[in-house]
Amino acid sequence: MSDIAIETLYRQTFNDRNVSPEESSLLTAHLQSLQQISDGSTSTPMTPDQIVWFRATAFRIACEYLDDCMEENVKLLKALNAVVHALETTCLLPNLEEEGGDSFSKEAVEQLLCSLYETQNEDHDDDDEAPSISKAEALALTEFLTDASTRPPLKSLVWLRATAFRLGSQYLDGESNKEKNDALLRSINVVVHIIETTCMR
Repeated sequence: MSDIAIETLYRQTFNDRNVSPEESSLLTAHLQSLQQISDGSTSTPMTPDQIVWFRATAFRIACEYLDDCMEENVKLLKALNAVVHALETTCLLPNLEEEGGDSFSKEAVEQLLCSLYETQNEDHDDDDEAPSISKAEALALTEFLTDASTRPPLKSLVWLRATAFRLGSQYLDGESNKEKNDALLRSINVVVHIIETTCMR
């Protein structure tokens, strides 16, 4: 399946804001095929750049389907979450211990993520393509997820990414401002990228 075919599959998925079993199977099968060496004897992981491309492309195409209806946009984020879940469970492995840091709490994660989505980035100098999360805020999330005292436990891994989407959906613009919602999706992509690079491999 070519890059164009993947983009087409994403568009079919986001057009109805639902990931059907067939669409999920097609995406998973393609991701699995990319990890197979041509003779089929050995499997090798996709490169980090390939994984980033698949996720970033999903977010980019999802932005094309942002609607002027809040309910439809929430459905879109749920579909996007399902696509990212398929990517992570097919191409990445957990990089967390069974036990997390003594100071880790889901409440602290939620507070941190909400603070990221609430804050406007002052570093992008009116760059319309920039996410709303600043470099300092991204670093704060990275440090939280990697610090021994606040490192998440293994059992929270899927919850982390799902929470990034769930909380993000609460910050969709009530008037369905396309530019603001585009920036929000870019911010969610940054959060998911940080989760993948710090808690997965």
